[in-house]
Amino acid sequence: MFKTTTFKTVFFALSLSLFPVSLAAETASIEEQKKFEDKKWVIQSITKDEKETYKGLHLGFIKFSNGSIEGQSTCNIYDGVFSVGKGQTIQFFRIGVTQVICNVGNKMAIEQAYTEGLEQVKTYKFEDDQLVLFKEGKKEFARFKVK
Repeated sequence: MFKTTTFKTVFFALSLSLFPVSLAAETASIEEQKKFEDKKWVIQSITKDEKETYKGLHLGFIKFSNGSIEGQSTCNIYDGVFSVGKGQTIQFFRIGVTQVICNVGNKMAIEQAYTEGLEQVKTYKFEDDQLVLFKEGKKEFARFKVK
């Protein structure tokens, strides 16, 4: 009885830890996923809301590799997991960010808008030489360009 219960508990816990990966169960083609990977995507703009968009400054970058992301925002470095699905869907989760405080201008506000918004991204598109990420309702969140 104990062994069966322990096995079921371990199996259940393991399946829960893998659950986010299964959210994009219908994954995109390998060719589509390779469009993201092994490139340094430099942030061109971040849209916080309808009234506020950050452009230009050193906003940071993101790199995609084998289902993982890493990058730097205005002050801190971050990493996490991503999954590309069919229909130009994309998800970011388990994002971890270092905790360096920046007191220069509005860098902390920009970083907060970026790191919080990244986990709300639902879809993407490639437009000319840029990667554009969208939140729910096709609201543009960020634009990136390969460096």
